[in-house]
Amino acid sequence: MFKRIFHQLKTAMPAFAQFLRLCKIVPLPLPLPLLLLLPLHTACTENPFGGDNTVTGGQQEISGTVSLSDGSSPEGVVVWLQDFNLLTRANAQGKFQIILPPKPDGESSGTVSQHRLYLYLANYVLAVREVAVIDGAFFYD
Repeated sequence: MFKRIFHQLKTAMPAFAQFLRLCKIVPLPLPLPLLLLLPLHTACTENPFGGDNTVTGGQQEISGTVSLSDGSSPEGVVVWLQDFNLLTRANAQGKFQIILPPKPDGESSGTVSQHRLYLYLANYVLAVREVAVIDGAFFYD
């Protein structure tokens, strides 16, 4: 089990490093013990896709609302769809939208792929959600 987790971390690190470069993250001048305690006090706790946990399939876009557990403004929360390298930021109300590019010509019908959607804001726990794309459209059960 530990080998599998280590392999997943090892394969995710280059993509996460790219994500951090896209966000232009600047290291905080805080001591390491303090940095380790910050995520314990605040984290994203709400469903990033809305409050009712219902998303329909076959859509070219994904949108939602981000809220922070401590009631702070969600403005600027970075939302990144990893494999498509699509990035957006939440507005002052926490709303975001990502639109998929058109399906490439020659891609076979029935193509299914799973991707990670990252939600990030400095000093908060990184939230990761899995999303499925079937035939160039988001799909949810």
